[in-house]
Amino acid sequence: MEKIEQINKNELLFIDLRSPKEYKEHTIPDAINLPVLTDESRKVVGRLYKKGLHDEAILKGVESISQDLPEIFEKILDLKRKYKSLILFCERGGFRSTSLFVLLKSLHINVEKLDGGYKAYRKYIVKKLDEEIEKRNFINLSGKTGVGKTEILNRIRDLDYSVLDLEALANHRGSLLGHIGMNEQPDQKMFESEIYNVLKSSKDLVFIEGESRRIGTLYIPAKLYEKMNLGIQILVEDSLENRVNRIYNEYVDDHDEEIFEALNSLSRYISKEQLEKYKMAIEKKDYEMVIRELCVKYYDKNYSIYKKDFDYILQNDENIIKRLIEIANI
Repeated sequence: MEKIEQINKNELLFIDLRSPKEYKEHTIPDAINLPVLTDESRKVVGRLYKKGLHDEAILKGVESISQDLPEIFEKILDLKRKYKSLILFCERGGFRSTSLFVLLKSLHINVEKLDGGYKAYRKYIVKKLDEEIEKRNFINLSGKTGVGKTEILNRIRDLDYSVLDLEALANHRGSLLGHIGMNEQPDQKMFESEIYNVLKSSKDLVFIEGESRRIGTLYIPAKLYEKMNLGIQILVEDSLENRVNRIYNEYVDDHDEEIFEALNSLSRYISKEQLEKYKMAIEKKDYEMVIRELCVKYYDKNYSIYKKDFDYILQNDENIIKRLIEIANI
């Protein structure tokens, strides 16, 4: 993997030969899927292997692969015109990637194979992620929901400072309503791969948003959570009105059904009457009232649980970026 990472990423393409279901669950970031077995044929081959019928499994695999070989060849040839290096991989570097690799090589089509497949890549990431985290120092931006931490991170990134936006990588804003309007969350392995990809190209000092350990269904890696909380701690504050407006602009975009579902999960914390009040307000498009009450009665109280000592307390105003740059350069 280390040798592969030295190749210019614009000249390299990973090709995931696993089934569509495997690819959807987790893969190498930016890899494309060129499955040599469908989800169903993979199940059939797998069942034969488990029964000890290895020859039958191989024969079934060859039959399935051969059906799609013309299309696979055509795509590989097209990709060779666009990329200097094509790296084939399957789950363990076994039958799927080896068979296609040997066949392409015999036809003088120059491709490479990832030894050990995705399993080897995953082992590499687990080791290297902790190493990259250890090299970095963090400026941790905390604050109540809606104070504009993500906006601040984006502005800092535009000034060529390194930023690790965990919420963007997790496809979740980190709050109760954080999934609304977002795509499906990646799985934990994919999340960690994306974190590694950001950190390996980051500078020594990285801006990050303060989070609880969990973002939606995902968990911040233990080493990262420990290191970010050892960094410079900054509390960002803003007025309730600004927060309400910001949350409205982020969440309210014809997502009423998702909002209703999210509100139902609040039933552990608020009364049934209050919940019905919020739902009626949403039906009347009175989003601001719901947001304001959720901030005051739920989010802010919940945030107080995680109070800690801060090195700096900054107001989100026209001077905040300047102040953050000053802190970064101390």
